[in-house]
Amino acid sequence: MTESNVKAGSRAIVIGGSMAGLLAAKVLSGHYGEIIVIERDELQDRPANRPGVPQDHHPHRLQHLGKGVLETLFPGWREDLLAQGAYEREGKEMHLISPLASLQFPYEKDEGCSRPLLEWVIRRRVAAEPRIQVLQGHEAVSLLTRKKGNKLAVTGAKVKEKRCSDSRDLEAALVVDASGRYSRLPAWLEELGCGKPDTEILHTRLAYSTRHYRIPESLKDRYSTVLIEGDPSLAEGSGVFSPIEGGLAETTIYGAGGHYPPVDPARYEPAAAKLIHPMLAEILAQLEPVGNPRGFRMPECRLNQYGEMPEWPSGLLAIGDSICSFDPIYGQGISVAAAEAMEMGKALQEAGRESDPRWELHVQQRFGKIILPAWWTIVVADLRWPGVTYEGSFSGRGIRFCQEYLDIVRRQALQGGDMELFGLLMGVQGLDLPPSALFGEEAVRMVVSRSKQEAWLEKQLDDGETLGFFLQRSFPVFHPASHAEANR
Repeated sequence: MTESNVKAGSRAIVIGGSMAGLLAAKVLSGHYGEIIVIERDELQDRPANRPGVPQDHHPHRLQHLGKGVLETLFPGWREDLLAQGAYEREGKEMHLISPLASLQFPYEKDEGCSRPLLEWVIRRRVAAEPRIQVLQGHEAVSLLTRKKGNKLAVTGAKVKEKRCSDSRDLEAALVVDASGRYSRLPAWLEELGCGKPDTEILHTRLAYSTRHYRIPESLKDRYSTVLIEGDPSLAEGSGVFSPIEGGLAETTIYGAGGHYPPVDPARYEPAAAKLIHPMLAEILAQLEPVGNPRGFRMPECRLNQYGEMPEWPSGLLAIGDSICSFDPIYGQGISVAAAEAMEMGKALQEAGRESDPRWELHVQQRFGKIILPAWWTIVVADLRWPGVTYEGSFSGRGIRFCQEYLDIVRRQALQGGDMELFGLLMGVQGLDLPPSALFGEEAVRMVVSRSKQEAWLEKQLDDGETLGFFLQRSFPVFHPASHAEANR
């Protein structure tokens, strides 16, 4: 970004200093003279867990899309991780074990690290930006606003130190809410007379139990990532083993629909032994536990439909979990936030921004195109769990079709050895390919033909109904561009 793109004397505020806020701040630094990040937590000068990221004791995943954005914004970030002791996965085997089959395949360039280390590496890069200032131990208590004609404009934020009662006003040309799943933005919008956004809710009742283990030098390269997937319809949990920095490994047992894994140390390894394959339990038997298991429960995932609100103030954007909180097991949150940050950068560069009175709302709508395919993925997947329910716009018929269709895809890919189809499945689930690559009419016909499931497909369609019409009616989320298409 050249100096000519930056407005002299202009300021942007980012509420929240986690990954979404750091990504937003970096992008905004190419367009505003000053960026102030307001962060509730006191940040340490080393990787550390913190209250504002309650899930940071647990494994994180970065999809290919997110890794690409990080490399664009922070070249060499992977080398920074490795320099801090992250585990080098490149060339090592990943074990994927499911009820259908077991696969092993080598990692391409990749690193294993804890969430605190990843965030610390990115935060150091952001802190080195001369235009960015991080206000630690501060919180935004409300938005500053004024009327511009008939339209409400956000002009900054009222900020206070957590340990003080006094507040001060910080004015800004743009405020970006990146405060996460517990954002106060819906309440603020209602107080300002804008109403509340329509909301979709996936009542997941999900839970993790994570424990760290020390890996002896003699075993450090024997085991790379192990992913054991149970059958959610049978309430079978999943397990993950992943080496990280410091000679440690993160292990996690996952359940949803109220099926909670244990946090009692005496019950943790027996629970690992009850997964559909003994590999995780066999590995843990060779390792030394470090501390007790840590639990994390999340009753619901939520999508705020900000792009559909009839009234949206100028000078305000929301990004990351403030808009949509995902089921963390799928590793979508950071990558979707990264794609949104890049989309915000594109929108800031486009001509005509100053003449568009609804520019901010249009940006939120562009974020919606990024989010919806990923949101669809978790709705379809988590509704397989007994006890999970959904309030939203997706049709039950479409969800059931998608679940059965994905079963066919997995059987053909894993049991049938169709690696081309496996690549499509991983690409769509990993946010690197548009959903049309797997759910478009041509792709569905290809899958059905290869798996000899023509009779199944015929049963899915009403009399006289074409496949194209059914897909268009059942999967409207796939028929604007996905985030993968929108960010190419």
